[in-house]
Amino acid sequence: MRTGEAAELSHDQCRALLDGSQIARLATTVNCLPAIYPVRFAMLGSDPVFRARRGSRLHRTTAGQVLCLEVDQVGFAGHAGWSVVVVGHAHTIDEPDLLERCARLPLQPWATGAGDDVFIRIHTSIVSGRRLDALPVHPV
Repeated sequence: MRTGEAAELSHDQCRALLDGSQIARLATTVNCLPAIYPVRFAMLGSDPVFRARRGSRLHRTTAGQVLCLEVDQVGFAGHAGWSVVVVGHAHTIDEPDLLERCARLPLQPWATGAGDDVFIRIHTSIVSGRRLDALPVHPV
């Protein structure tokens, strides 16, 4: 790979980066328009899980939808970094055994306060990732 070019990451590399991340951007649609939410997430097997307040906009606009979750790390000074994207159908977890497993995940709610949180799981259909090498630095 030449400097400044993107290289595809393997499934195993994508999975390792997902496992080591906690913050993502979640893309969905609201009234046919794109919407992006920051979320904390954790992996439940090969699927990302995030928390939302029951009945909140995040819960209403994501459960039952096809979502895109993106995790990345970018070094702005060197223009190098990586990005991993997961696409899949999401649903609210209501099975008692899965709720128990979710409760043990290192997954804190984004907002604090009173309310009933739900866990939303993205059933992974597509995982892809790219790494970008640093661009050459040109003196001014």
